Amino acid sequence: MTIATIAKALSLTTKHVSGLVEQNFRMTVSVLIAQIRCALASGLIKGTVLTLNEISESVGFSDSKQFRQAFKKFYHMTPGEYRKKNDTSKKPIK
Repeated sequence: MTIATIAKALSLTTKHVSGLVEQNFRMTVSVLIAQIRCALASGLIKGTVLTLNEISESVGFSDSKQFRQAFKKFYHMTPGEYRKKNDTSKKPIK
């Protein structure tokens, strides 16, 4: 997902899309895309046994370092720490 693909899908210019995103979300398109990718990744981390590299690729990050940095920015922990915190396989069922 890029601003160009979003603009093309909406039949708008990239400049117009960028302006709309900044006006409505008060963030740049790249930050919004990273936030969406991290939200998708958080669900995969909690709900699958995919590796963090597989998750990173599947949500559209170009490399795992970029994924870790973005994830930590939004969740204040690395994807690995998030997985450990949300691991229910060893927690007792109440």
